Amino acid sequence: MMAEASKRRKTCITARRSAVFAFLIVVIIFGVLNIWTFASVPECCDAVDTVGFPFRFFESGGFRGDIVFYPLALAQNAVVILAIASVSAWISYRALRRN
Repeated sequence: MMAEASKRRKTCITARRSAVFAFLIVVIIFGVLNIWTFASVPECCDAVDTVGFPFRFFESGGFRGDIVFYPLALAQNAVVILAIASVSAWISYRALRRN
């Protein structure tokens, strides 16, 4: 009986660690993608450079040199990233918890 409780506790701890790991991996992947869009250089001097994945939250360049920031798109990026990360953490937790 004690061995079974100990096994369940270890499974729960492993499942939680896996969920945290899955959450962080998704956040890091989306962070790298956003940094990559920021680091990309426009092909020509009057091209528009955009930043943001999955939603563009910053644009600069063009013929007039416009700079536009979209705070709502930045908030939407954060919501999408946190939602996908939470779902991946939940799936990871449930998959290890069942075993």
